[in-house]
Amino acid sequence: MLKNILIAGCECGYEYEYREIKYRDPHPHPQDLNHLTIIDFSVNALQSPPQNFEILGGYLCPLSSSWLRKKLAGKHLPDGHREALLLLATEGTRWMVNRSYCSPDKLSQAILQECNDRFGEGFNISIIHICGIDAIENNTRILSTQYLLAVVDRPGYDSETLWKEILENATPDNRERLIWIAPWIGEMRSSTQLRKLLTNVTSDHVTLRQDLQDLVLASCIDYILECNIEQWFQ
Repeated sequence: MLKNILIAGCECGYEYEYREIKYRDPHPHPQDLNHLTIIDFSVNALQSPPQNFEILGGYLCPLSSSWLRKKLAGKHLPDGHREALLLLATEGTRWMVNRSYCSPDKLSQAILQECNDRFGEGFNISIIHICGIDAIENNTRILSTQYLLAVVDRPGYDSETLWKEILENATPDNRERLIWIAPWIGEMRSSTQLRKLLTNVTSDHVTLRQDLQDLVLASCIDYILECNIEQWFQ
């Protein structure tokens, strides 16, 4: 059986034989519970028939401020805050944080090389990247076709129709490496909800803490309040 490593990339201003899963979230904000829910949901699907992958662990990877500035021109958290929130969010889980800020392909190659150096080339390892159905166009464009790409269903999209269109228009190499993970059966916490809360803070921290409880982990709430993270979204 192929062994797999999950890698989850987050543009949080806020994607393991190992197969590595790379998940990219298009919203720069503090790490929310949905990031972890999506990873767990994806892993459960990938470990079940017909895929039957063995997932050993995984990484979340924040994107660099230079990239975020090009996309958002402003309201995003500095690297240090994003890294801290990722570390808090993954504490006590099997997920890790990679802070190299390198491209998905370079990171994948580095991890494959590290595994080969440690365990030998006979150690069976490959990589899977993950993205939401809304981000598949960008991921199929920037990510080498040597890596599998798991595409996760998201509420609010005509996902089945979009998925069929993607398969019809994909090149053979892209089509063969795609894995569809659906239907989504959990809650879908909105990144927009979190950003709006931090952008429109008019209440005291007691009320803000209560509003954040369903969106982020308690340790992340403490960090957000202690470091006045809302100031970066004003």
